[in-house]
Amino acid sequence: MTLRQQIRFFFSWLASVLAMAIATSSSADELSLASSPLFLGTQVEPNVFFMLDDSGSMDWEILTSDYQIFYNYWLPFGFNEITNGYFFSFTSTVCGQSFRNFAYLYSTNVNTDNVYNFCGFAQLEASPEAIVYDWRVRSTDLNIMYYDPSATYAPWSGFPNANFNAARSNPQVGSAGYQLFRNLADFEYDVWIDDHGHTGATAQGNDNVTDGANGRIDLWDSHTTY
Repeated sequence: MTLRQQIRFFFSWLASVLAMAIATSSSADELSLASSPLFLGTQVEPNVFFMLDDSGSMDWEILTSDYQIFYNYWLPFGFNEITNGYFFSFTSTVCGQSFRNFAYLYSTNVNTDNVYNFCGFAQLEASPEAIVYDWRVRSTDLNIMYYDPSATYAPWSGFPNANFNAARSNPQVGSAGYQLFRNLADFEYDVWIDDHGHTGATAQGNDNVTDGANGRIDLWDSHTTY
């Protein structure tokens, strides 16, 4: 091999080594990229925040999915949907004749452990006519906290089975409702049958009622009471 060939071979080898070094350096840089913003400075281990809500609303016995007030099915008013979780109906026995938000099933005259006991959080037991106006509150398809006949209910862990004829308001020993009992022999619930709907965004009395299911629990849908 001549001197010129040796020099050419040396520079070819050197170029190959440099190319490999650059490629290795680039690959190493990609693997060591920061996984968090550099401006944060110090690293903090991931945290889990566990929160319990013991506010008064946790005591409610009614929690509705979004629905239309019963008036929309009577007359073409087109009121907006109820979206705050209350059951909104009419009463003539709770704080005078008026529309009220209902948050409880049972009257505070018996369930004295109800957290709220004033007009803004009415009880259905004290105003049964509210159910006459709108049966849907006794269906789990509207009131998601109501009895669901398709579910199997088990006692809380460490607690005995409830007595249907003497159910405690609260099974926790020492709680305000532990010594408050209720016979559930006359308990009723409704099973929804989706067989009517309406055209448009809201019901407009009898003007836009339709036959057939629409996936929403409407006042004029059929239902069976048990």
